[in-house]
Amino acid sequence: ASDPRPRIGLAGLLATLLGVGGCAYSLVRDGQVQAKPFEQVVARTVHARGIEPASEVRTRVVTAAELAPILREALGEEWSGAEIASYQSGLTTLGVWPPDRDLADTFVAVYGEEIAGLYLPTSRTLYIVDDVESSWMLSVISALSGRGLAREMVLGHELVHFLQHQSFPSLMD
Repeated sequence: ASDPRPRIGLAGLLATLLGVGGCAYSLVRDGQVQAKPFEQVVARTVHARGIEPASEVRTRVVTAAELAPILREALGEEWSGAEIASYQSGLTTLGVWPPDRDLADTFVAVYGEEIAGLYLPTSRTLYIVDDVESSWMLSVISALSGRGLAREMVLGHELVHFLQHQSFPSLMD
């Protein structure tokens, strides 16, 4: 006896995923943060933290390639060249950093590959990296939920930093 229930083949599953994925909003489109999805993430973050933004959240969408100069500038605003050299020298003396590797260059290279978004108190700007890849599974879950979950998580995290800076500026300046 054959099973009377219809079977969904691979083609049916792919069509369903593509159909649901078409309903998903995009938090970033054409290099711009989309207002409605962004406002929804802000509202959820405000609800979770209990702190309202006192000013507009300044955002900037960048590519991964644009991160290196932003990170280098941020590092330079926080640490002088002498402070970085002194810190590197101390790490080298302790044997935890190789003497022939530049600490600032490594910082920029590693963070540039790992960051999907960041809030910089010095510029009071929340940067969102446009061309970050997420895992296949997270992409499927995002498509099924109609949301960009990976980007939402990063954005929510960085919004908390924005709200912390707003509420406790002396700790972050």
